[in-house]
Amino acid sequence: MQIKNSVIVNAPREKVAEFFNNPVKVVECVPGIQSHEIKGTNFKAKVKFKVGAISGTFNTEGYIKEIKPQESYEVFIKGGSIGNSFEAKASVTLTDAEAGKTKLDYVADAKLGGMIAALGKVVENVAADIVKQLFECAEKKLSA
Repeated sequence: MQIKNSVIVNAPREKVAEFFNNPVKVVECVPGIQSHEIKGTNFKAKVKFKVGAISGTFNTEGYIKEIKPQESYEVFIKGGSIGNSFEAKASVTLTDAEAGKTKLDYVADAKLGGMIAALGKVVENVAADIVKQLFECAEKKLSA
């Protein structure tokens, strides 16, 4: 499964880069977050998800890695709940946009296991919505 999109953030690239280099700020924007533990750029979190008829709390862990300062990042996350698992890797690229704004391009590839893997397109739509909510939250925090 692949999720790909672009977002224009109403903040300069330096400010957007600072935000995405701080897992505490990023984790606060994850929909359904119940608890988290951060060590450097590594994180662990409990996140409540609902996909179709399947819901539960996923134990997740991952990291954010800056590849090129203020330009590109890699995000890795994996997790699971009883009978379900996922693993995702995303590439995030920041470029300057008009009037002090930043264009954020992202591509995420995910592998699913268990019952959620059988839900196919439903999971893809829910995952895309979760990512959209995360970036909308980030945009609101960065524009404030």
